[in-house]
Amino acid sequence: MRLLWLGLLAALFVGCTDLLTDSADASWKTHDGIRFSIDYPSNWDVESTETGAVFNSPFKGASLQAGYFPLDSENETLDSYVAENKNQLNPDLLNEISSPEYQVERIELLSEANRTIQGQRAWELEFRTTLKSGLKVRQKQIYLVKNRTAFVVTGSATDDAFSKHVIVFDRAFASFLIK
Repeated sequence: MRLLWLGLLAALFVGCTDLLTDSADASWKTHDGIRFSIDYPSNWDVESTETGAVFNSPFKGASLQAGYFPLDSENETLDSYVAENKNQLNPDLLNEISSPEYQVERIELLSEANRTIQGQRAWELEFRTTLKSGLKVRQKQIYLVKNRTAFVVTGSATDDAFSKHVIVFDRAFASFLIK
């Protein structure tokens, strides 16, 4: 199964949202990774991973993840990669890899659109996941494909906090640059 769900699983661990201030107005930093760079609010914690980075809001209600993944086939395109990942928006598939407390009841695809980021064609998906516990997590993801590598950037927040963080996610998405 694709590593798309790393973002989802990390978002499920963020817990409940505290009172938020506007991180969009905070100063910003640039994470300069091996394969990409991305801007993020300077008050968010950064954790580098083997294939990217996780940025956690100090308010425990949101996170941003950016990563890259080798494609399985030379012929795989952005469209085929996105189609495959959309097919995985399936509670049964997710529940096979999720621990009991994070079992998924429902996934709703809310929107999808073509985008251009830093001159690169991209695809955007937004969806809401409802856990069997009742917790709702909303995510916005950007997919890009270049040089047989898929890049996925995910903004995640609890459903009630998403509208407060989407401006931060969108600004980070717009800054994403493949090296």
